[in-house]
Amino acid sequence: GIYFKQIGKDSKSKVFFKRAYELIKYIENSLLKADILFSYGRTIYDEELLKDEPNMSYAKLLLMNSKEIIENYPKDINYYLYFNTILFHLGNIQSMEDDYSGAIVIYKELLENKPERQDYLYKVNGSIANCFKELGKHHESIQYYTNAINFSDNNEFKRQYYYLRAIQYIEL
Repeated sequence: GIYFKQIGKDSKSKVFFKRAYELIKYIENSLLKADILFSYGRTIYDEELLKDEPNMSYAKLLLMNSKEIIENYPKDINYYLYFNTILFHLGNIQSMEDDYSGAIVIYKELLENKPERQDYLYKVNGSIANCFKELGKHHESIQYYTNAINFSDNNEFKRQYYYLRAIQYIEL
């Protein structure tokens, strides 16, 4: 555990996280185990994003296992920073799997945690809007694109959300 915390934490090596996972997979649940599961799952997630047809099933399993462990610990500020990152990735995976309703549930849970990261506020609202768009729910999509515009401090993202919102108005 000490090796992971001091040396491996900053590594994005799939080999390192796989080895760390092999060492802890049969031990009792702990925050260290949750951290390794999350880091390994996120590394796989990042690698799969580079592929033409990503397969997120293993990354999803690791992230879900990490989430289940973390849910049993006190909910302080560190909990929510960590937990929201897991939710963000799980929502993205659900969306990639065309489970837009499931993604919306996960993204809304993230928003209920009142994330401090500004980028989550507009990215998650934009992601929810995209899910509603895919479900053909244009009014809801417009609402969340508007939220994304209001939270964004990035002009490029704002222009993109304005454009996507305009398309939803046309679809009405």
